[in-house]
Amino acid sequence: MQFDVRRFLADHPAVQPLIEELEAKNAHFAKLLQSYYDISDDVPGEAMEDLALDQKKKERLAIKDELIEMLKKAGADL
Repeated sequence: MQFDVRRFLADHPAVQPLIEELEAKNAHFAKLLQSYYDISDDVPGEAMEDLALDQKKKERLAIKDELIEMLKKAGADL
């Protein structure tokens, strides 16, 4: 089973300027975004144990949900 390693900006190109602004001005947002990237980069190209892969996916999804909520509060139309 492969892990989907899409970058957050690629998933949300319409709000890229807002993402970059929040990343520069909001330390919590920047930390979450970096965690999102780290989890994506942490997964090796080869298959992982299903439990480990599932845990990584859950962590990444929780972070993505929080990032999206922050973007919505900042005015993004997601």
